[in-house]
Amino acid sequence: MAVIDRQTLAEGFSCGDLPECGKRVAAFAQMALDSVHRDMLVQIYYDWIIAIHKEDLIFNTGEPHYKIFSGGQAALRYLAHNSPARCGTVRTLRRLNDLGISMSREFYHAQGQQVEAANIRQAMGYLNEEFGLDKKIFDLHRPCFIRLGQSHTTEQDHWRIIQTDMSSSISIYFYPCCINIEEPIHRLFRQLAGICYNRFRSEKRDLSRSIEDEIKSWCCPEVDLLTERRQKEMIVEGICLGLIHGSPFEDGNLPNNVKTRRRRIKMLIQQTLHRL
Repeated sequence: MAVIDRQTLAEGFSCGDLPECGKRVAAFAQMALDSVHRDMLVQIYYDWIIAIHKEDLIFNTGEPHYKIFSGGQAALRYLAHNSPARCGTVRTLRRLNDLGISMSREFYHAQGQQVEAANIRQAMGYLNEEFGLDKKIFDLHRPCFIRLGQSHTTEQDHWRIIQTDMSSSISIYFYPCCINIEEPIHRLFRQLAGICYNRFRSEKRDLSRSIEDEIKSWCCPEVDLLTERRQKEMIVEGICLGLIHGSPFEDGNLPNNVKTRRRRIKMLIQQTLHRL
């Protein structure tokens, strides 16, 4: 058996092409299934996955409180975060093979625009200064922005909390996307708004009520008849507009009534953050 260690896995799987990465994962799983050393190979693989999680939790003095991953490093995070939970050796390898096959089939050539790393850095600088998100929202979970290089047949931008034995982080995934030709920067602010809303609602005292009432007052009286999911999307969009108000990314040609609404939401967000 050829020598396989963490370095070998990192070099083999850190290609920026996610379909190709998936093929390599499936090939590894099949090779391990056929090997008399399959238990050891599974141990090496999951030790490597744990090492990736630990790396994402280490922030050196002077570094930003967030990390941005692109290309092969983004692919590694996708693989690490989506690898199946370890169970029996054979079952684990079969599920890992299934993951590889799905990656090879469901990712495809990038369609549309991706959120730029420079915009992430500029937006986080503004939000930390204006709202203190680094101290209020990301004090418990440091954010990792994962800029994937290919589009996906069903998955779109989303975030999730990655929990480990040591600590936890928030991973925010961005895919090249052309839905409604939406500006990538707006997609960035919407994900951050969703994280803020989740934090507001997770407090023992639900701190989101004043924001919810304000945003609902903009809409038709029948807003409460909408599904819970649609109401949440509407509120997150309102928070997004409040976060972006006054930033370098906001359209400067907005009507005065729109500016007034956004200013009001921004003030409510700042007041709510102050109460955390």
